[in-house]
Amino acid sequence: MKPFIGINCDISREWPGHQEEKPRRLSLYCEYYEAVKTAGGIPILLAPLEEAKDIEGLLNRLDGLILSGGDDIWPERYGQTRHDRTNLVSKVRDTFDFQLARQALDMDIPVLGICHGIQLINVVMGGTLIQDIPSHLKVTHKVTVERGTHLHEFFKTDALMVNSIHHQAIGRLGEGLKVSATAEDGIVEAVEGTGHSLVMGVQWHPERMLEDSTQRRLFTAFLEEVKGRVQKNL
Repeated sequence: MKPFIGINCDISREWPGHQEEKPRRLSLYCEYYEAVKTAGGIPILLAPLEEAKDIEGLLNRLDGLILSGGDDIWPERYGQTRHDRTNLVSKVRDTFDFQLARQALDMDIPVLGICHGIQLINVVMGGTLIQDIPSHLKVTHKVTVERGTHLHEFFKTDALMVNSIHHQAIGRLGEGLKVSATAEDGIVEAVEGTGHSLVMGVQWHPERMLEDSTQRRLFTAFLEEVKGRVQKNL
């Protein structure tokens, strides 16, 4: 049986910019679920839930979780006031994402965070974000991969060309995380957990680079780890 991989969705707002918006539509870029299917998993798109017991029940049916990209996390999550250029995700999404990630980490479910997802992992684990970095659009650039990390094991290289598209970045690193890749300007580009079976986050968008066999390895290796965990628990 192929593993079930949950992917959180974006939530559109009825009145963009208002804090008390009414959610109108769930959406997800096709590349996310195509990446999971190509790597040998079954993508499950996740709608927001409110009750902790419901989220736990959902996670109990999943073998792994991908935290997708999107707009900005509400800065109150990490003790800051909103920067002028911070473009908030829906409050509904922010609340669900935070609970989803927190419970997945507590349950030691394999997690891969992409762009917004890496920032979410860091905030959930007590870290902070830089709300606006000067070089906010770095289309293709080089990152250095730290040896001795899952990321290095997956990619089997010391350097990668990636496609970061973001204006926020990790500030203070969350507890139980270590940096696994950095950009030439010092921005954290990947992290992983030190006390979990498999928790990884990347700042770039590998799902948009599936034509690159190196970038595909992130998904295939993640799915292999998930499958191994499933077999071990049978």
